[in-house]
Amino acid sequence: MTRSTRAYLPAIDGMRAIAVLSVIIFHLDFLGLLPGGFTGVDLFFVISGYVISQSLWERRDLPLGAYLKDFYRRRLLRIMPALLAVLSVSFMLSAMFTPQFWLSELIDRTGLAAFFGLSNFVLAWNTDTYFSPTAELNPYLHTWSLGVEEQFYLIFPALFFIWLRYRQRVAIVWAMLPLMAAASLIVGAYQVNAAPLSAFYLLPGRFWELASGALLFQLIGTAPRFNRWAPAMLAAGLGLIFVGLLLANPGRFPFPWALVSVAGALLMLAGIVLQADQPPGALQRLLQNRVVTYLGRLSYSLYLWHWPVAVFLRWTTGLELLAVQLLYPVLVLALAAASYHWIEMPIRTGRSVVQRQAWPAIASVAGVTGLLWLGAQWVSTNAPALSLSQTRDSYTWYAYKHYPQEDFETLDDPRLQGRQLFVMGDSHTAAYRTLLKLISLKLGVTVVEYEQGVALWQA
Repeated sequence: MTRSTRAYLPAIDGMRAIAVLSVIIFHLDFLGLLPGGFTGVDLFFVISGYVISQSLWERRDLPLGAYLKDFYRRRLLRIMPALLAVLSVSFMLSAMFTPQFWLSELIDRTGLAAFFGLSNFVLAWNTDTYFSPTAELNPYLHTWSLGVEEQFYLIFPALFFIWLRYRQRVAIVWAMLPLMAAASLIVGAYQVNAAPLSAFYLLPGRFWELASGALLFQLIGTAPRFNRWAPAMLAAGLGLIFVGLLLANPGRFPFPWALVSVAGALLMLAGIVLQADQPPGALQRLLQNRVVTYLGRLSYSLYLWHWPVAVFLRWTTGLELLAVQLLYPVLVLALAAASYHWIEMPIRTGRSVVQRQAWPAIASVAGVTGLLWLGAQWVSTNAPALSLSQTRDSYTWYAYKHYPQEDFETLDDPRLQGRQLFVMGDSHTAAYRTLLKLISLKLGVTVVEYEQGVALWQA
């Protein structure tokens, strides 16, 4: 079999539809149908590794500079416009409808970091897990996976270029990606107990998932004898994916449970690609259904919008009312469709100089990102002035953020000069932040506070 250069296989969009719907159902906790629905993100990782490899393969004849510039131009135009729209709208809605409370600083840091693909670091350095109740209050939580992908894009194109150039002359280049993937898997297996937040949120423990899709692309053109097994591979892969969706244990993730979902995604992809030039079987026809593939094309926008909409409904009307539950999917689908047709596609397919040439496109995206980040920072700083919440008087509700408005006397005692007060405790320590700030101001001492909240794990 010659390597397929078909840029578009509709059944892959069918896989994307499965992935995004699984995540949405999990996040809504809809009837407890998919307790492992969070593994839909792992499907996205594998698909991304494969599709990015296919895209780079089609540019294999370009010199390194042009190859990299064209890749990053396409990625920025693909990812950033819709993301910037969602982040900007979310910051404004958050300022208007979300009360200032003890998690507000973390939420704002997560959103501001998401502009630059770094929100996964903010979340990894927090004490709460992806599965804790407080996660439901952060409208930017889902951007962690975009951070992982964007960081993968900083490393992978150069590795793939080396493979493209030297794969026929230097056998060792075939070992680079498998060795890095194996090292990543080992890191993830170690961190799942030693540093579970890093294992879940950061690239070192997730690299192997994206790399597996790339490895499939590198290997699949060398195995024509497996073509007749394609329908069985597709069915077996879907079965493994549903095992993950139904049984994956958050406490043992990404290792070992991500192995199940990744294996399923690889088998499905292999089955789709190997029978790309043959009449499709029943399962592939289902994946290529017009409705399913349309949802797959919307999957990026669906993923971006579904979570902040759910969070802001929780903050306002709540999700318990039947009317809200019926409105939610309609609202998310409408926003995703508008985002796809009016933002994603026009910017990706436009023919202007800014869109078609690398440096103008990269510079434009960087400039717009910086301006919108500054706007989001201003909104978060001035949230009390924009708020419609009953708690918009943040001095009353969030006093430790402010210098005291009332007059107070200071104690000028030489014995306190250079003194430090160390305060250590769990989340209850946060209740004393206002008092500790007043102590620092009145006594002139430095207060060093360390608090470690108790992580709430879902068994």
